Order: sequence, then structure tokens, then C-alpha cells
Amino acid sequence: VITQASQYIVTRIRFEPKTADFYKTPRQTAVFAIHPLLESIGSHWKKRGISVQFQRLRPKSSGRERLSSNPIRGRGGETARGVTPACGPPAASPNCKPISSGLPGRGASPRKGGSNMPCKAIAVANQKGGTGKTATTLSLGVALARRGRRVLLVDTDPQGDLTKSLGWADPDSIATTVATHIAAVIEGADEDPRAGILGHREGVDLMPANIELAGLEMAVFMAMSRERILKTWAEPLRADYDYILFDCAPTLGIIPVNALVAADGVIIPVSAEYLPASGMAGLLKTVGRVRRQINPGLSVEGILVTLYDSRNNLARDVERAIR
Repeated sequence: VITQASQYIVTRIRFEPKTADFYKTPRQTAVFAIHPLLESIGSHWKKRGISVQFQRLRPKSSGRERLSSNPIRGRGGETARGVTPACGPPAASPNCKPISSGLPGRGASPRKGGSNMPCKAIAVANQKGGTGKTATTLSLGVALARRGRRVLLVDTDPQGDLTKSLGWADPDSIATTVATHIAAVIEGADEDPRAGILGHREGVDLMPANIELAGLEMAVFMAMSRERILKTWAEPLRADYDYILFDCAPTLGIIPVNALVAADGVIIPVSAEYLPASGMAGLLKTVGRVRRQINPGLSVEGILVTLYDSRNNLARDVERAIR
């Protein structure tokens, strides 16, 4: 967001006579670092007798080029020309184009191109429930997408909370999920690893999950190289994405272990309470065993303290203990 906004400047601000008490020179320039303000800045200032023209800096030139002249409807009914806002809900203005080619309920293929940075896979895990794993995965993925990164979110929780959070209210009705690909790897079937990936207007792609994943645990236990099944499916997708984020189930079962094997790093969300903090030791032991025996490149990216209330003495004690 900051990168996009830094390319925009506001030039030729003309103040009408009714605001003469706040008179400025006709060619004053102001720089804005918050992109959503550009959606309604035209209507916001026009009510105060100020007309605004938008220009965009050329990335490799000292000159400036005019943005598209298509008007965007502001909140107050006025228009600010040359500004394309980030998409809102599905019923947004027709001028508002989705960042990704897909919307909830519609399949979308992964986006090609982009940066040449190597793909990094991160598992968001904690065997304790209610610590903010899904919220962390979703927020981190959307933030990376808004910075121009290609992001794939992988829901590995049979409850499908990440899938529901992105707008698919009934995950059990989705035909192709991560359970489909795990079953294909176990059976040795020639399944396209990109099949079933859903695009979202926030700029992220999603591999959904539903209750079928819970019924596969026994089959995974009986499979050869059972800890590497998820890695076998996800490895070809690294060419299409900059980040792959795994939202793990609140357990230390075989599916979360698969996510740790497929990942380069792990983020551990811990709510500022006694039980989640005390249970974190079990996860760290599991991470250590995976690093020693299967995935020596696995690293702990950090421990994220969630649900923190600075007014609570216990929350402050837990934060100090974790640090």
C-alpha cells in the first residue's frame, strides 16, 4: 500500500474564494502515503471549495504522466479523476476491478510473472486453539498481496475456518480441496497440483479445506513417506508464488507435521494467557524434532503474542516470559 501510494502526488490545488482565509499558492504540492484516501479525496475537498488534479510519478523518469481519466465515484457523489481504488465488497462500483481474477465461488488460476524472489513457505501453527492462527494467516497473506507479492493460502484445518473467513460459507460443498490433493499423492494419481485453487478479490489465492481432511488422517498414517505428502503436492506451486502460507489445525497430528515439513519457517501465535503460553513448549519440541529428522531448513520465524491487553497483569507477565 505504501509503495503504491508513494507514486501518487496531488498537484494544482486551487482554492475557491470562499476559502480565501486559508489561501495557498496555486501550485502547492502535497504527498499522500495512505492509498484509500485517494478514493474520496476529490469529493472531500470539493465540498470545501478545493479542486484537485492527480498525477503519477514515472518510476524511471523525472517527468510525470497523467493517470487514466476514467472518473471514480466518491463517497459524497462527486468524482476524483485518475484514481483506481482498492476493491470493496462484491457490490462495489463497476469501475472497481478485482485485484485477482477470481471471486468467492469462482475458480481462478494462479497469477504468473511478478518478482523473481524465491518462494518462501510459512506454517502458522500452535496446538492450542483460539490463539489467532487463522487471523494471522489471513492478515499476513493480504498484507503481502497488497505489497505486490503472489500469495497462496493453504487451509489445512478440517474445520475450514480460513476458507470461511475468505467468503466460502459452506466449505463442504467445494469439490476440490487440499484433501483431494493429499489423497491423489497417496494413491500416486497424476493430479494437477493447481486444480481447485480459488482466487479472491483481495489478491490472494486459496486452497480450501473441509471436513474430508479429517477422514484422511488414517490413510496418511498408513502411507509411505507420510510426513512429506503435503510437501510433494506444494513443491510444484513454488514456481507460481512468492509466499505459501499454511494455516494449521490446533493439534500436533500428522497433518500439521506435514505442514512443518513443507514449510521453510513457522510462526507461532500465542495468546497472552497462561495455558497457551505453557503449551507452546510442546510445539517447540515438535519443531525441533522435525528440524533434526526431516526438514533441517525449518526455522522459527517468531512467536506472535496475540489478544494482548496491556491493562492485564497476566498478559504482561506472559509477554515477558515469552521474550
